[in-house]
Amino acid sequence: MQYPKISIITPVYNRVGMIEQTIQSVISQDYPNLEYIIIDGGSTDGTVDVIRQYADELVRGERLEVKGSENGNAAVHALRWLSEPDNGMYHAIMKGMAMATGEIVAWLNSDDMYHTNALHIVGQIFAQLHEVEWLTGTPTLYNAEGLCVKTFPTQYWSWERFKRGDFRWLQQESTFFRKSLFDKVGGLNLQYRLAADFELWCKMFQVSKLYSVNTILGGFRQHGEQLSIEGQNRYETEVRTICQTYGMRNKIRCRRSNKVQNRWMKKNIVHYSFERKKWQL
Repeated sequence: MQYPKISIITPVYNRVGMIEQTIQSVISQDYPNLEYIIIDGGSTDGTVDVIRQYADELVRGERLEVKGSENGNAAVHALRWLSEPDNGMYHAIMKGMAMATGEIVAWLNSDDMYHTNALHIVGQIFAQLHEVEWLTGTPTLYNAEGLCVKTFPTQYWSWERFKRGDFRWLQQESTFFRKSLFDKVGGLNLQYRLAADFELWCKMFQVSKLYSVNTILGGFRQHGEQLSIEGQNRYETEVRTICQTYGMRNKIRCRRSNKVQNRWMKKNIVHYSFERKKWQL
């Protein structure tokens, strides 16, 4: 099977204590067609020194050392990075997206991580199921030490569900999409400082169906320093503004109260057929 090219963007600013684990989680995937782009916002705490351990300004077709792996290295089609002041996380992501050449794209924040073989699963699904334009996995949480400590039930999503206020929360770390879809909806809206990913989901839902896969792909590291935790009130204010803009119910509902809708949306699940040895809907 020919694996589609995947571009992963990591925005980072002053995360010297966590960025290495994030980088390791990407390059240890050993995915055969990977482009990794790191956009640093001008860090002053040693973050740039960590990035330099893995690449100079451009590394192509080389094999990078992966701590703890059996063969000690991993294939990376392209690893690029830059360090310069920016206007926040979403601005950095948009710079990375402008550099990305992969058919499939995603971003992974500088404190979050992918699970083993996540990119292989994502690449196979997008290669085998051309109708899938975006995909999300089972949400998981890491603790401050980088241990996966919680897994949530797989959820099934739709625009109708979002519009009714049942949207807490679609996990960004587990979500991948075709670059063509991202470009079609205009990418991230930089007027939002904390909830631009939520607005992106609203735009994507209006033109494409989101599929879920019942396996772990990425995880959010909860350590108390994220912008979304420090500025929770501002984040939810932005969410409510977005809800107003898109004609959505702005009172957040619990998805557990919507079991009937959850049942019929199970048709949006991607599953692996052991008999056919492939992914299918």
